[in-house]
Amino acid sequence: MGGYRNSSVARVVVGLSLAIGLPIFGGAPPALAGVGRTFVAHDGLDGNTATNCAETSPCQTFAAAYTVTNPGGEIVALDSAGYGPLTITNSVSIIAVQRAFVKPTPSTTGITINAGAGHTVLLDNIEINGAAGASTTGIAVNSGHLILKNSVVTQLTTGLTITGTKADIINTDILANTTGISTNGTGADPLGTAGITWSYSGATTEARIYGGNVIGNTTAYSMTNPGVSSNGASTSDITILIAQQGSSTLTNTVGNGTLITGSGTGCPSGSTGNQCTATGIYSSINQDGAIAP
Repeated sequence: MGGYRNSSVARVVVGLSLAIGLPIFGGAPPALAGVGRTFVAHDGLDGNTATNCAETSPCQTFAAAYTVTNPGGEIVALDSAGYGPLTITNSVSIIAVQRAFVKPTPSTTGITINAGAGHTVLLDNIEINGAAGASTTGIAVNSGHLILKNSVVTQLTTGLTITGTKADIINTDILANTTGISTNGTGADPLGTAGITWSYSGATTEARIYGGNVIGNTTAYSMTNPGVSSNGASTSDITILIAQQGSSTLTNTVGNGTLITGSGTGCPSGSTGNQCTATGIYSSINQDGAIAP
């Protein structure tokens, strides 16, 4: 294969590595260890873990390549194909040259993230498609920090779940799911009128959405146990935060059956007013660690 299959991808991979502060490895791979960059392709073989899923001998699934990718390294999908489910436990970037696919089967999750508290997982140009299968979840973020960019999450029971941690969802489409994004944990506190002033000090859980489309979901967003605002019991904390410039939000949210629902702490039965009935906003890309697209 000499060189990437797409001549521009080398620049893309290096640029993304520098942008998010991940190491770039060069030279021969270390003996008896994984490597900093591995490759998958539609015609790859998972037996190629023996040669660390090199560009000239790629693996066929993300799961196989992950086993020989060093923490903080990269998995590059060289072409458009289905690359199977994956559980992630440390920092990694998965970057697709052309759209890569993961299709969870009924009652399964496409990508599960159980990374450490200081670990970052980047998924770029991935489509998680449940094909309307029963009880499917696209991505479950249980720990670690997810950055989901330029991706599609569609036709799932739940597109994305975020539990007790934070995720940045950038220029990504959440389409035609039963529930688009579901969170469980304490959100940001809308201190001022209409959430003009926010406190993030007690927030453990945030879905920070920048750009993209949230369209055609039965329920766009769901919050569980977001907490009670310091404004009083009539206002909940909020875990769904959408980027805003001036007076306009940057995400196209239309055609959903219900915008947002809630349950648990901060969302009493029969919620009214500001109890789990609205999304929040953030106007600075640096608020509470939110990253630039």
